[in-house]
Amino acid sequence: MQNILDLIFPPRCVFCENYGSLVCESCLKSCRYLRKSFSLTSNQAVHPLQVFSYFVYETKIRDCIKYSKYSKKQFAVLREVSKYAISDMLAKKILFPNAYVIPIPLSNQKKKSRGFNQAEIIASVLAKGYGFSLQNSILTRQKDTLSQHRLNKEARLENMKGAFAVPSVVKGHKFILVDDICTTGATLIESANAFYAAGALEVVAFTLSRRL
Repeated sequence: MQNILDLIFPPRCVFCENYGSLVCESCLKSCRYLRKSFSLTSNQAVHPLQVFSYFVYETKIRDCIKYSKYSKKQFAVLREVSKYAISDMLAKKILFPNAYVIPIPLSNQKKKSRGFNQAEIIASVLAKGYGFSLQNSILTRQKDTLSQHRLNKEARLENMKGAFAVPSVVKGHKFILVDDICTTGATLIESANAFYAAGALEVVAFTLSRRL
């Protein structure tokens, strides 16, 4: 059915409007890449957290992530961009430890208003590509936090403190945290802390983009 619809109404790139796909390869290749890992540390981090980010958060990628939170069409675009990134990482043999994939959960208020979590979209693509198990319910929010948008690094760390809970079943296992963007890393650090407090063996992270 989808193939028939594509013949009648061929998809157009949301950026350049050329026919063929929701996001064309030419536009994706024009984006700035990171394709590297870095270490997140802070006074509140139990262990340094290794994070791999694929894109720089700017221009087309910024628009894709920003609008995916408010539009079903952009929701589909985010999935296509994620597939492109994961396929390229696999081709370049960028590997992760064999681990459970964990999307960063939204606050209850945001999940209710949007109806979906964009981190789950990215996490599902990563898990499928690498053949890992996706776990959407292990990491939970135990409090709603203020919006991080206008907070500095110190305020973000304090805002996220104690925000997440993890059950003891994680003890002795490895995990990959997944989110759409890394800015200061406060959310990822606090999530990793919750896993280590519950006995996790190793925690790393993947974000589709990083704000520089």
